[in-house]
Amino acid sequence: YTGINIPYCALTGVITPNVQERAVVAQYRFFLAFAAQWLISTFFLPLAKTFGGQSSSPTFNHNLGYDPVTGFPRAMIVFGVIATALFFLTFFTTKERVTPVKEEKSRFSDDWRDLMHNKPWWVLFISAVLNLANVAVRNGAMLYYLSYCVADSSRSLFSINFGFFTLDVTRTVLFMSAGTLVQILGVLPTSWLIKRFDKRAVYIWTVVAQGVSYAAIYFVPGTNYELILALQLLGMFLGGPGP
Repeated sequence: YTGINIPYCALTGVITPNVQERAVVAQYRFFLAFAAQWLISTFFLPLAKTFGGQSSSPTFNHNLGYDPVTGFPRAMIVFGVIATALFFLTFFTTKERVTPVKEEKSRFSDDWRDLMHNKPWWVLFISAVLNLANVAVRNGAMLYYLSYCVADSSRSLFSINFGFFTLDVTRTVLFMSAGTLVQILGVLPTSWLIKRFDKRAVYIWTVVAQGVSYAAIYFVPGTNYELILALQLLGMFLGGPGP
């Protein structure tokens, strides 16, 4: 992740020197990133069930109705192969237009000292750590929360037949899939917002509002699925302009 994501994130700064154009590039980036997140959150479990559907397997779980030991790795391989191909496509088709000054030289110790005394960098660093912690904790706890705290989370709402597998849309699937879909829509007004308001203010207020909507879920009874879903969708939408 470190070897890929650091240079990938740095690409925005070398594609164009224009701040507004960088914001537009980032908008496309996060729109498609959230689209991929939606695809994975929606189709991962159906793929795992399809690949782990052999009832003769020694690790077949009759309570789940599939073999997670076989299904999960195979589903991950599918997404991993697709991701690898897309990373190579990005590498070979991206043009770096901003080049560093060749005559400019600096010592690592000087760069490190400048970084340690850069207060805006520290603010962004702490913000990034807290944001990633929020994403990791919420994503890690989401299935458990829906399974044990939300009433009838496994209730099937409708099914979609894709031929080689059927997508059974339960309350849990709708909660996770719709949230990511709304986050994609939240990316769309980003360029409009930063043209009319200060970028720093947009980031702060959307993150604060998102935090309030997520925190409010804690006080909603598990029987009120509709309100929990509404707060989730609001928070996910506000998370669109945040990155």
